Amino acid sequence: MMSKMWDDLDRAAGPLSDRIAVASPSRRQLLAGLSASLVGVACPGIARAAGPLRRYRMLLNSGYSGVNSWFVIAQDKGYLRDEGIEIDFTPGRGAYTAAPRMAAEGFDLGYGDINALIEVAANSAAPAKAPIGVYMMFNQSPSVIGVAADGPIRTSRDLAGKRIAAHSTDVALGTFPAYARAAGLNPASITVLPSDASMTELVTDMLAGKSDGVFGYFTTQTAAALTAGIDPKARLRFLRYDAVLPDFYGSAVMASGDMVTSHADDVKRIVRAFNRGVVDAIRDPEAAVAAVMRRDTSLRREVELSRLAETLCHEMNHPERAKLGIGDASDARLSRAIAAMAETKPLPRTPATRSIFTRAFLPPRSARPD
Repeated sequence: MMSKMWDDLDRAAGPLSDRIAVASPSRRQLLAGLSASLVGVACPGIARAAGPLRRYRMLLNSGYSGVNSWFVIAQDKGYLRDEGIEIDFTPGRGAYTAAPRMAAEGFDLGYGDINALIEVAANSAAPAKAPIGVYMMFNQSPSVIGVAADGPIRTSRDLAGKRIAAHSTDVALGTFPAYARAAGLNPASITVLPSDASMTELVTDMLAGKSDGVFGYFTTQTAAALTAGIDPKARLRFLRYDAVLPDFYGSAVMASGDMVTSHADDVKRIVRAFNRGVVDAIRDPEAAVAAVMRRDTSLRREVELSRLAETLCHEMNHPERAKLGIGDASDARLSRAIAAMAETKPLPRTPATRSIFTRAFLPPRSARPD
């Protein structure tokens, strides 16, 4: 059965394997290593909390998908109930919108891009009440600019004078000023083509010559290509943000200022339940994808398996995970990322690292996957 799972993952995500450096371990080795690392993870039985469930609202990054399956697992397997918690999940409209919507609409929890949270904290009239990251899910930037594999764009400097399509709230677009500076590119030299079309349309239109590239997540663009029947390996090339912005993180679980000050114990319980969901998703990606497909029957199993495999093997696979484990973040890295955002966007101030992320609510290192 385990062999079948790896074969399914390789078939689902196989066209993307060349995106990992030749010297890097294979996807199968990486996922096997992640799974093996959990053999010794302490997940003791947690006594069910007495009394009525405390109910909270959480804004997701998007609709249900393989790459937010850990939340569904935590709910469906009763991990949240074990902690005395009930959560109403609201599908989101993009990872870069989660932090500002949390602040504006009063969500207790959110899941979205940490760089957008930097902007929210910098612009907040009451920084102490702004959301804060409590579990760093993506320890590498997931952002890319996708271009045609047979086109003239091979490096970031080739983007000068080109037209790049984007959703207005895309993470890659929001962090492009920092990417451009690090890559030695004048951001004013490209033309952004805003669009409300689906990512599948943006990718297919780009390949048809209607734009020169597309801002987005690596996994979102490859999933869009697969959905359209396009082989990403043969047709797409990616300029990856992590190649020039190694300090940038991606999505994190966030809690509101009120939650961390007035319901701190519940935040710790929620994070513990979500961490159990992450452990399960790594151990059994097929079951994780099946869980989200029960929520959204329009999802395609092979596409979601590919997205989850690539996310586990890349966005959640920075070398620091061996030391810090999934969920934690390096203060030094994060402070550099904050500085890069503040230096390349018109932010009124540079937020302190401790106002963007806290490890105070994390389970012990032994309970978190590496």
